[in-house]
Order: sequence, then structure tokens, then C-alpha cells
Amino acid sequence: MITQERLKEVLEYNPETGDFVWCVLPRRGVKSGSIAGSKHHNGWGNVYLRIRVDSKLYLAHRLAFLYMTGEMPDDGKEVDHIDGNGLNNSWENLRLVTRTGNSRNTKLQSNNKSGYSGVIWHKAREKWRVKIGGIDYGYFYSIDDATLMAAVTYERLGYHRNHGSIR
Repeated sequence: MITQERLKEVLEYNPETGDFVWCVLPRRGVKSGSIAGSKHHNGWGNVYLRIRVDSKLYLAHRLAFLYMTGEMPDDGKEVDHIDGNGLNNSWENLRLVTRTGNSRNTKLQSNNKSGYSGVIWHKAREKWRVKIGGIDYGYFYSIDDATLMAAVTYERLGYHRNHGSIR
């Protein structure tokens, strides 16, 4: 496991831009002062930056947390990108959350037909249905009423304000 001391020996982090820059030559063909990291698609539709240090790959947002706090997020904690952009590793865009907290800041699913998270059309009843976290919150004739119910419910349950937004 990398330490903050070792990380600062090889990389410099800019909290405003979220960029990591090599302080030393990590390998042949990479220049000192160049931006570190390569894009990684995680298979769930998200893209993150990974950086190899001492033959081990790390996610850049986790390295940013180590760089700024001196600690790598421990078990049960994740570093969330507040704006939903896994390539934006600026310090103000990162927060430490539980897995549940991280899932409460997800973008609108691509198969969503209503345009609102938690609001689906129930064909048999010919009404809009609000279903959040596996729990039904009612059926509505108006999509406006359904989205209002979803918004109030998300707020009451502690979801992030970005949850379900189109990003």
C-alpha cells in the first residue's frame, strides 16, 4: 500500500485542477512534469483515471484523498465525484461517503423513459409510478405530481441533489 510520503515523492497533485504530475521519471518514455494517468472504463458506464505507482494501479480520486488527508479511504468508504464526472478529480469535487451515499449520487439511467429518476410509466394502470429503493410511493395521473413526490422522497431519504440528473 502506498503512503502519502511515497506518493508525494513521485507525484504532485493540483487540488484546483485535479491533475497529478510526475515529479520523477516513472518509466522510459514518460517525462518528469507530464500529467499522470490513463482513462479506465469500469464496465458500468463510468470512466476514471488510473495511475501506476511502483507497479501498482490506483484510482486517481483515491490518490487525491491520500495526498490531501494522509489516509487512503478505509473499508466501507468510497471517494465520490460530486458532479458525477469520474475524470474531475479536483479536491472540491471529491467527498468521502459510504457505498450507499455514493449510490445516492448517480446519474439518470439511460433506459429511463420519463426523464426523472424513480418515476416510471405503469402501463396496466395507465399512471405514473414512483418507486425508490424498491419501495412504492404511489401512482399518479400527472407526471408533475409523480416527479414532485419523487423529489420530496429523495430529499427526505438524504439523496444528493445531483441524483438522477442528466449529466
